[in-house]
Amino acid sequence: MTRVVIGTAGHIDHGKTTLVKALTGIETDVTKEELKRGMSINLGFAYLNLANGRQVGIVDVPGHEKFIKNMLAGVAGINLVMLVIDVNEGVMPQTQEHIDILSLLGVKDFIVVLTKCDSVEPDYADLVLEDLKEQFKGTALEKSVIVKTDAVSGFGLSELKEEIKNKVEDLTDSEKNTLDPRLNIDRVFSVNGFGTVVTGTLLEGSLSVGDDVVIYPQGIKTKIRNIQVHEKNQQQAFPGQRTAINLTKVTSDKLSRGNTLTVLNNVESSWMLDIKVTCLDFLENKLSLWDRVHFHVGTQEVLARVVPLGAEEIGPGEEGFLQLRLEEQVVVKKGDHFIIRSYSPVRTIAGGTILETLPSKHRRYKEGLLQSLMIKEKGDISDLIIIYLQQQPELIQTIKSIADHINSSPSEVSLGIEDLIRKNRLIKIGRGVMLFERLHEIEEKIISNLTNFHHSNPYKLGMDKASFHSVFPGLKLKELELIYHDLETRELISQTDKILALKTHRVAIPDGLKVAMKEVEQLLLVDQFQPYTLEELTAKNLEALNVIGLLGNDVIVYLTHDIILHKKNYRRAMNNVTAFLQANEQISLAECRDLLKSSRKYSLLFLEHLDDLKITYRDGDYRRLVAPQHKEVGEI
Repeated sequence: MTRVVIGTAGHIDHGKTTLVKALTGIETDVTKEELKRGMSINLGFAYLNLANGRQVGIVDVPGHEKFIKNMLAGVAGINLVMLVIDVNEGVMPQTQEHIDILSLLGVKDFIVVLTKCDSVEPDYADLVLEDLKEQFKGTALEKSVIVKTDAVSGFGLSELKEEIKNKVEDLTDSEKNTLDPRLNIDRVFSVNGFGTVVTGTLLEGSLSVGDDVVIYPQGIKTKIRNIQVHEKNQQQAFPGQRTAINLTKVTSDKLSRGNTLTVLNNVESSWMLDIKVTCLDFLENKLSLWDRVHFHVGTQEVLARVVPLGAEEIGPGEEGFLQLRLEEQVVVKKGDHFIIRSYSPVRTIAGGTILETLPSKHRRYKEGLLQSLMIKEKGDISDLIIIYLQQQPELIQTIKSIADHINSSPSEVSLGIEDLIRKNRLIKIGRGVMLFERLHEIEEKIISNLTNFHHSNPYKLGMDKASFHSVFPGLKLKELELIYHDLETRELISQTDKILALKTHRVAIPDGLKVAMKEVEQLLLVDQFQPYTLEELTAKNLEALNVIGLLGNDVIVYLTHDIILHKKNYRRAMNNVTAFLQANEQISLAECRDLLKSSRKYSLLFLEHLDDLKITYRDGDYRRLVAPQHKEVGEI
């Protein structure tokens, strides 16, 4: 079920607040100043019960030009607008500005409410209605229903409620339930005995009592103590609901209108934005390089500088791309709508949608820039995924990281990824995906390096992984390991913990090296628990380094990067020490030295090796076996 918030719009004194009270019984002008002056200054809130059992929220916005910024904060998240027009005055300046703002914000569903109709003759009201129809031709309101009403006498209110009911039923669900929660805060206050309360329209996702949430851009972590929807306590709130949230461990002076309530890592704070903008068709409206403007998005208002992309300026009635350099951080997502107002005198001049929340600084006429922005504007899920992956330094990205950035649901992203995999543009690596072309480049480099290594070192089993990683300084070890696994699965390479080799690589060992292999292995076997350093072994056999690589993991065990044991001796030492521990519960360094008939140095090295393997742990001067109950204590 779609949860609906209705916004009012219209010129000052055209009867918005009176109409809301007549519909709902709720007075939305609540401050002394509003009641004294007889006009709305801040946002007002009410709710309306419809005949079909549905309940909708209503946001009553101020109509005076001085309070347009309050009006802009109120329209974030609304689904339907009641455009209120006094039958005696018709369309006035603030009526037109509200229409422009709502159209730029992407609002498509309107009901035009003609008020104070009992104050004029019916024929006059009909003439005004027909005149409005003419004025609205070619605008977003062209097909909107116009309802004649009078809030004082009650005339037309039943028809208006019926029209609202019909409109609400026509509004369709979206996938906003599947996204992480996000609420733009429009009011902050404190209630005695309860603490800090914030309100706003829940744009996406759901919120529950007890949820951990974060307030951005401050990054304040807090928890939901209570939720109210339409003045009733609720365990959960859903997208589209006007929501009041009681928060713990944060005071109201730390928060303000314009902040965003969400979960950790769902949004990022931005100093720059790439946007698609449409200028209103008035002679003085244009956006030129370094113009200073008021930028309104969600419930935020910040100052910004304009940088046109691919053009010198964007003129009246024109569309184009801009980068905004912001004077304060904003918290937004791709696809959010915004309004731009001129710096001075302040008037609405443009609006549009956000294409990129964390862009780099662009060269204004950079080749390919406009094409990239056009793809982002079009919003094709496959193209957006490709662009995102091309821009990330980390090669492998998860479905969640992609969905969070392009502001789509995980299910939409999954479908897009599946389509791109079928087209050989993406490939699954572990739990993530990466661009096929980038994987292909890396794999070609891996194969080439291994081929060259085998050519230069025909008697070695493979290339040491540690040195191989240095060939790819821009890749994380985890990413490389996933790529190795992919290559191994496709039988292009083979690998051990320490070595990489081509699957086709075979070592043809000359007779001379075969003799050296036997000699080195015999040396390691004779001195059972006296490990060798590579330098010591080379001193006894000049071919030792080549031979150790050929003997491989079936014979050699590394206690450190250059101290080795024969695997048979290693296993004997392991069995002797663990048997001693099972019989005696603990072993000292001296007891280990005597048991292995080794030196103090190598006995300590062996015990530390067992510690690293989590077979033993140190307890003062002793080692003990890592028993299951000790692991649990450590985990706690």
